[in-house]
Amino acid sequence: MRQRYLKMLLLLIFTSGYLSSCAPVKYNSSKHRHNVHINTESGPKKYFSKVIFALDVYRLDSSCKKYYLGRVTLKDAQSSLGLPVNIKSYLVFQFFSKSYLKNSKGSTNSTAIIKVRPSHHYYITMTYKEDIYNVEIQQSKGENSKRRPYRSDGHCL
Repeated sequence: MRQRYLKMLLLLIFTSGYLSSCAPVKYNSSKHRHNVHINTESGPKKYFSKVIFALDVYRLDSSCKKYYLGRVTLKDAQSSLGLPVNIKSYLVFQFFSKSYLKNSKGSTNSTAIIKVRPSHHYYITMTYKEDIYNVEIQQSKGENSKRRPYRSDGHCL
């Protein structure tokens, strides 16, 4: 009987450690100046459904190998974070939708590579309206400068 409890305890410890290793790591952007501003929009509020927006952040090395830095769950309509300057970042924009009445779930994502330039700001709009997911990225040379669409250099694609 004692061995049975010991086996159950070891199994519980192993599975809880395994499952916790699958959870996303929270991205720490406090090391960098906030140069990325994200706005999320999900259309009219519905009582029995919701959309969750998240951003997975990776660092890319010179050979385009990805290193996971963490996830930012975008709970507010507007969020800001800091990405390292002059280093390519691979961003995965995550959309999670859930409808309680239909008992359905869905998710999709979109990706982009951004190399943040010094003194530049990047404005990202993530929208989910009428079952359409969209991500727009704009950049400006300063917070009050004119925004223009961001274009990746195409390397690592």
